[in-house]
Amino acid sequence: MKRLVPTLVVVLFLVVFFHAHAACAEGEDRTASRKYTEAVNLLETWIEAVVDFDRLPGMSVAVAYDQELVYAKGFGYADVEKSVKATPGTIYNICSISKLFTAISLMQLRDAGKLELDDPVSKHLPWFAPEMITGDAQSPTLRDLLRHSSGLPCEPDHTVWLDPERLNPSREDLIQRVSTLKMSYPTNTEFNYSNLGYSLLGEVISGASGMDYEVYVQKHIMAGCPLGATDHNLTLRTTTKTQVVRL
Repeated sequence: MKRLVPTLVVVLFLVVFFHAHAACAEGEDRTASRKYTEAVNLLETWIEAVVDFDRLPGMSVAVAYDQELVYAKGFGYADVEKSVKATPGTIYNICSISKLFTAISLMQLRDAGKLELDDPVSKHLPWFAPEMITGDAQSPTLRDLLRHSSGLPCEPDHTVWLDPERLNPSREDLIQRVSTLKMSYPTNTEFNYSNLGYSLLGEVISGASGMDYEVYVQKHIMAGCPLGATDHNLTLRTTTKTQVVRL
């Protein structure tokens, strides 16, 4: 119920918000209507309550309608210690959104004939030789990594956040950790979310493209981005965690 109530509030806000915009005549300022103001007041009251109740440092919120940005605002702080307030342009940790860039990159390289989704991971990463659950277990493929069905653990150490100081291991550190890796499940038997799997895909992308992962993403996804993301400061990692992104 605790999770359901905020969800219902968001749904209610969106229904009211979009209804207010749909009622506007063509060319009319959609943000000038009374319903828009009421919807914004509802949204901001809810967000401020969530930030306060859950003791969140801060957040930035944006709403788009029919390809138009109609609302953007920061709540709370981007830096609590320095009292820097969050704004619509605050830069946040990209976290697992980086997986979208990884998946797109891999599919681009597939379309370019650089790899096949059913290639064994070891074809592109010879140092990938984990201890299998059984002697006849299937070796994971790139497709298995993409859909989190490889049988790999979430992290190389079979646990999440084992050592905060090693969340961004170097390539050499990643290879060393994988050298002693044991599979969690036989391939294609369980869904198991794996940051490690996408870290390995990042290494595959680097090898197949002949360029660093960050460079590939900048050149083949961010450059000429159809979403108009011309103001971006993208820092991605091929290893388990990523840093910051501004789009």
